[in-house]
This record gives sequence, C-alpha cells and structure tokens, in this order.
Amino acid sequence: MSSLMSCTSFSVVMKTQYQEAAKTKITISSEQWNHIVDACYKQFCSPEARSAAARDANPKLSNTLIMLHDFSSVVEAKRAMQAGDIGRLMIVWKKWCIMTQGLKGLTNYSS
Repeated sequence: MSSLMSCTSFSVVMKTQYQEAAKTKITISSEQWNHIVDACYKQFCSPEARSAAARDANPKLSNTLIMLHDFSSVVEAKRAMQAGDIGRLMIVWKKWCIMTQGLKGLTNYSS
C-alpha cells in the first residue's frame, strides 16, 4: 500500500483528516493501533468495501480500491521473490495470467 493512501485512509478512520498534523508524535496502545488497522482494512481493503464502492454512483473510489487491490499483487510477488517462496509466487502468477487474458493489447504475452 502506498504511504500516501495509507496515511489518508488512517486519518479518515481515525477522524483526523481535517486536523493539522501534530508537531509531536502521539503514542497509542497496541490495542488501539490494531483496532485502527482493522477498521482501515474493513473500510478500504475488504471485498465488501470494493463491492460497496462499486454500487456507488461515483466510480472514483471503486477504481482506486481496484487499483490498490491489483497493486497489492505486485507487492506480494516482490515479497515472495525476496523470501524465495515459489508457492506464493506461483499463486500471484496464476492471478496475473487470468488478468492478462482480458487485455487485448498484450499479444506478445499470450499463451
């Protein structure tokens, strides 16, 4: 997840998006931090969030959540390669193979 997106989504979940950034760092408990992460996931990264955004009349949030979900597969592939986990990498490659079948402009990559 990009730092800009995560920063924005956390401030929305924490209801601090309209506040001036604090000059000093705040301290929060692990329980509170876990609650914020869970709420952020439910609101922006869960399948339910993408479905709800798709039903909205304005497609901007839906498109952003789809882009974020697709980009997360790039991050997962990088982490799998760094860890040497070929099983995780194969799962990502299978997903990419299915995704690219719908793109007509990728003629050099078709099987």
